[in-house]
Amino acid sequence: MKPLISVCVPVFNSEPYLERALDSILSQSFDKKFETVIVNDGSSGLDCNGDNCDRLVKRFKKQFKGRTIYIKHDKNKGLLEARRSAIEAARSEYVTILDSDDQLLPDCLSVLYECAVKNNADIVHGGAVIYFEEADSTGISLTEEKINKLKNHWEERVMNIHEGVLKGREVLQNLLIDRGHKGLLWAKLFRRETYLEALNHIPPMNCTYLEDVLQYTFIAYHAKVYYGIKTPVYKYTLGTGVSAGRTIDNLDKWKVRCAAAGVFAVLQTEAKQIPDFDQDKRYLVEIAKTTHGYLYTLIIDLNTLVLPELRPAARDMLCEYWGADFVRKMEEQYEKNKTTGSTVISL
Repeated sequence: MKPLISVCVPVFNSEPYLERALDSILSQSFDKKFETVIVNDGSSGLDCNGDNCDRLVKRFKKQFKGRTIYIKHDKNKGLLEARRSAIEAARSEYVTILDSDDQLLPDCLSVLYECAVKNNADIVHGGAVIYFEEADSTGISLTEEKINKLKNHWEERVMNIHEGVLKGREVLQNLLIDRGHKGLLWAKLFRRETYLEALNHIPPMNCTYLEDVLQYTFIAYHAKVYYGIKTPVYKYTLGTGVSAGRTIDNLDKWKVRCAAAGVFAVLQTEAKQIPDFDQDKRYLVEIAKTTHGYLYTLIIDLNTLVLPELRPAARDMLCEYWGADFVRKMEEQYEKNKTTGSTVISL
């Protein structure tokens, strides 16, 4: 008998949190058959006891009653490709994503699966709770005010859920035009077939930032039924990853952010090949707005989060990925908005 759900866990240098994530799988109340798919994406980290990913997975496999599929990439391919490997290897009807520094709440699989079956849903979207982890490599602790601001921002994002059913093109319209729900991949259950259809639009690429936007846009395009609930099913750890809003103290961190240009390039190119996108220009306009908005955010971060001594090199890198003319246009918008107090971004 095939498992009903595959819990897909990509791992890259997150070993300090991995056992906690895997323990949350062991704690599931779901009493039906499910499997775990773990992808070691060229990880070389160690947990506090000196255990690497191999040892942590070996220990988990002894405790987990279901099947565990363990995949090892010979080098780091990025989060998008780690998730692709997991989804392709899964053998279930439904899949869910668990990032290795996060946790599933105990009733996660039970709640999401029940909603999926009752509504014949391709996407079930649940809520999340935010947990802040102090893990800054710069040694600079965030102030309580900054932490609360980050938590409030993310709480708004994770609880942006359309409650109830969306069908057909309503799913894509609610995502892109109405902005009625967020396209984060975690805290959701997906029909595996729908996820695979989405991946067919995306060429292999090393991408670790905003890959959710790319994958979920095409998942929403292929989904026939979406069902949303506000019930929290996921514990998101804020402070350990690239979205932590911290000081950027080296160019490798900045490169991850800049490389998201590839996400928008693929998104815009592929969307133009799909008749539904091309016929309803609103979708392409919204994708363009999102693209401009992200580069504008990078301009803000360049001037506020990147260490001053790194800014010239960081700007050169930004131009390399996004194009000097586009960067210059957004810089002019940024300076204009600073003067006027506006937040408008012109296309």
